[in-house]
Amino acid sequence: MAARTRSSAVWSTGHAADLHSYDSTFLSALKSIVQTRGGSHHGNLTLTNQTTCLHWAVGSVRIFGTFNEHTGNFTFIGDGRHTGTGNSKYTVNLTAGGTTDAKTS
Repeated sequence: MAARTRSSAVWSTGHAADLHSYDSTFLSALKSIVQTRGGSHHGNLTLTNQTTCLHWAVGSVRIFGTFNEHTGNFTFIGDGRHTGTGNSKYTVNLTAGGTTDAKTS
């Protein structure tokens, strides 16, 4: 998903994204990621399929995605939480459906 603001969030296919399942705090965080051009991320992660992404904190939930500095587009991969006792492993609920694991790079 390439997110510009809540009202113009779209999937990478160009279709309007349905963000109704997310609360206003989460949506504000998505908007902030775009407005700050990916700023304030908490570091790089690697998904199970070896895709790398960044993550941002919204309370105990994490936002996973990539930010393209050249186009200004944020691609929303999914949301998730820490697993285990450390801060290095996550379970990610993918926007395309299903889940995967992620770990700090």
